[in-house]
Amino acid sequence: MNAFKREKINDPEHAHILSGILKCPCCGKGMYGNIAKAHSKDKKTRYYYYCKNTLGATGHKCIFRTNIEQTEMNHMVAAIISAMVNNPQFAEAIKEKIGSTVDTTDMEKQIEGLQVQLRQALGTKTRLERQMDSLDITDKYYDRKILDLQRRYDEQYGRIEEIYSKRHK
Repeated sequence: MNAFKREKINDPEHAHILSGILKCPCCGKGMYGNIAKAHSKDKKTRYYYYCKNTLGATGHKCIFRTNIEQTEMNHMVAAIISAMVNNPQFAEAIKEKIGSTVDTTDMEKQIEGLQVQLRQALGTKTRLERQMDSLDITDKYYDRKILDLQRRYDEQYGRIEEIYSKRHK
């Protein structure tokens, strides 16, 4: 039986509160909580964070295979947060953020403008489809017309994609 069985734990005392927040020092991906079941030698269950990025975007495996002991890491992070909270500059910055209201008017106008652009691009695309469907294949300029309409049709896809990317930023 594998001593390092991965499983969820419902024990709040051993919750992996930093899962996904801690970053691997090697590949930069999130580190996640894990459990090493009690070993026959010391009968002690261990809780730790590890990098589960076995295959990176480059196709190379992450080489960081150190298991970081959970309790030790949680205490270190808690100490850092406590130090920050006790810093007067940090407290002032938080008060300022909490006290300020966010004006979303400009953002809402931008979204509305993008929705108008999207409707226009979709409408143009539909009109171009109708024009392509209604072209007379016997027209001596058919090939040139269909290429021109296809180019304009493809441009609409580009516009639509650009609008979607702006909406989801």
